[in-house]
Amino acid sequence: MSSIKEIGKEWGIHLTVVDGLVVLMSIVLIYASVDCTWNNGFRPFVMVEPLLIAYCVLRILFNLNHKWTSYLLLLVIVVFCVREMYLGYCQLFQNLGKVRGQEICKGSFSNSGPMGCFLSVCASLFIAVCTGESKRIIRIPLAVLAVSASILMACTLSRASVLSFAVSMLLLLMKRDDFSAFIRKNWGYLILAVSLLGTGAYFFKKPSADGRLLMARINMRMISEGGLTGTGLGIYGGAYGEAQAHFFAEYLDNGSDGMDIDRIPENLRRVADCPSNAFNEYLKMGVESGPIAMILLVGLVVAGIICTYRSDICWCYPLITVSVFACFSYPFEIGVLLLMFVICLASNDSGKSIGGTGIGFFLLMTAVLIPIYRSHISVIDSMNFRFRASGIKGLFENRPNRYAILGYGSLPDGLYDEKVIFEYGQSLNECGNYTMSDSLLTIGTSISSDPMFWNVMGNNSLMQGKYREAEYRYKHAFYMVPNRLYPLYLMAKLYYTEGDTARFLNMADKIESFVPKVESVQTERLRSEIRELKSEY
Repeated sequence: MSSIKEIGKEWGIHLTVVDGLVVLMSIVLIYASVDCTWNNGFRPFVMVEPLLIAYCVLRILFNLNHKWTSYLLLLVIVVFCVREMYLGYCQLFQNLGKVRGQEICKGSFSNSGPMGCFLSVCASLFIAVCTGESKRIIRIPLAVLAVSASILMACTLSRASVLSFAVSMLLLLMKRDDFSAFIRKNWGYLILAVSLLGTGAYFFKKPSADGRLLMARINMRMISEGGLTGTGLGIYGGAYGEAQAHFFAEYLDNGSDGMDIDRIPENLRRVADCPSNAFNEYLKMGVESGPIAMILLVGLVVAGIICTYRSDICWCYPLITVSVFACFSYPFEIGVLLLMFVICLASNDSGKSIGGTGIGFFLLMTAVLIPIYRSHISVIDSMNFRFRASGIKGLFENRPNRYAILGYGSLPDGLYDEKVIFEYGQSLNECGNYTMSDSLLTIGTSISSDPMFWNVMGNNSLMQGKYREAEYRYKHAFYMVPNRLYPLYLMAKLYYTEGDTARFLNMADKIESFVPKVESVQTERLRSEIRELKSEY
């Protein structure tokens, strides 16, 4: 009887620990999302199945012929990289001297952060290929592209991109015996240099770094309090908003008004925000899916890096780049970066072609995939769902809100976008439909960390004469992001409407001395309005 190893070789099976972790993590994420649905059965993490299919197909291709599969994928990435660099350099030359900060060049991405990550991933791949490629016709163009991508990456001002690229290149240099000897000889100086560079990067944009540290602190609290299953897939924003509100509420005095703002540490209050992303994919996985899923993700990344690094596979270095970048941003929410992550993981074999057709590997993955996939919503249905929701969003953007409400008369099917929910709920408030506005905005609070949902809900309560409920909602909005003046302004107006002179004057004094995160014409207008009301007394 043939041994299992011989059967595996005959069928083309070449399974690694990464394959097992991919399948296990897919099962955990898919079943974790069974009860996490939106309207019409939409499941936020529906991309698990197509990504698993893509991984299976890529693993088979790499098993059949690792070299030519790598060349084909490299060619595709080169085409996309050239396109993004063309857009990026055009934007750089157009905005030079006109635009400051991270909007100076962003390619086709939403901002320069993901653009920098994409360029760093491409540059690390091109350099890794150059070091192991003997043909000059391939090596020279890739070297030119790597240098061009690196220069543009630096222009994006993305510290996470530069750091992730540096880490991947450091590990590439570690492959050289002379560099390893140099590190062993001068490790003390290197640690000092890294410490100085890290300190400089921190102070380069200190408020941003402090904000990320605050988010990480709150995320760790959410993981410890969320249990094994987490808060639920796709609702990070709402869960984070609640957690941050509780975090800052703990600092406030439990006195008569509960609004002793001075008790909140100024360094924390000024950097608070209402993010829709965790800016750390590993912590986000822990928040939404629980610590088990987070450990599996970390294990998958570590196993993938070890397997590819030991086999001296060029895809190891873009994998390192995107994995390090995931500690500081959200690459897994960018389609092209997530796909490149899957490609890098799928390359985790010996780097050599093996016999067989890969039938065994395909059957194994299919046996795991089909029972799971059949029990959930299809990809096509989910895409249709997203299309309907995007159409609703376009309706709000292109027409007056009142016409949109008259056109629907009830909750639209496929409503899941937080911007659409807010616009619709605010429009219902303006039309006097406070009950329906409340029901809709309550859904928004479960998926968004924006305190404006609570401000409008407070307005709904105020218009219905529910003053204590309105006060609670305004306070909650302030606790969520305690560097905004608007909730305090709304509370002052509430106390003025009630005729509560003592509370109004107390809040008016707080508004006069309050320092918001951003001073603007709007904040001064709010102060002026409260001063006029105060002058009546």
